[in-house]
Amino acid sequence: IVGSLIARNLVAVEMTSRASSITVRDTGFESNGNGFTGAAGGSDITLTSCTFFDNGGSALQILSPSSCITSGCSFISNRGIGLNMGGSGPDTTVTNTLFTDNAGFALQAVGPNTPTITRCTFSRHRSVAVFLRSSSMQFSEPTFIDCLFSENRLWVPGGAIRSVPDSDPTLISCVFFSNSPDAIDGPFTDGGENTFDAPFALPPALTEPECRFADLAEPLDRLDFFDLLAFIAIVEQGCP
Repeated sequence: IVGSLIARNLVAVEMTSRASSITVRDTGFESNGNGFTGAAGGSDITLTSCTFFDNGGSALQILSPSSCITSGCSFISNRGIGLNMGGSGPDTTVTNTLFTDNAGFALQAVGPNTPTITRCTFSRHRSVAVFLRSSSMQFSEPTFIDCLFSENRLWVPGGAIRSVPDSDPTLISCVFFSNSPDAIDGPFTDGGENTFDAPFALPPALTEPECRFADLAEPLDRLDFFDLLAFIAIVEQGCP
């Protein structure tokens, strides 16, 4: 798929065949119920210079044990999760990719996951930017290299990264700037040359409930199903 715009579908692209492969380049996924769903069973997915905007559910979902190479892509203002890894293959990489202003997590990894994430930006999420979870005692162990985490905010610890016990992200040469209430909650391996700055302070005029819903484009009584998925993702983290 090259140079296309795939918009306003229940699911933009869904791979259903095992051991299949697909290459997508210079393509936009916009305002879909779910963006792109990779099939379980060893599929190979390559995404280059693609944009995911205003998708609900998961803009990009990778199912175990598929592998995905993502380069030069953007996940902007999606109503659910940006990149959702339900177990990814060992060759999964995310490079030079922007995650910003997504309503749910920018990236969720439910073990087992060992992707390498390099030179990516995670900014301005109103829930935690990266959420690492376990599944059947299998844990997420991604490696982040030269990544920037800025102005992500959460009402419980871990504005940039939140990982459950036994998940173990490795951080190398990453910068954490203005995340609230702090940068990381949970275990991680410090691979060296990481920079942690002061936490981001919310303006005192905004109360907690106002902050949580200040960026909503629609009144609460007009939220659709996929908007509600984003709220569920936030509530799962213990937000009051």
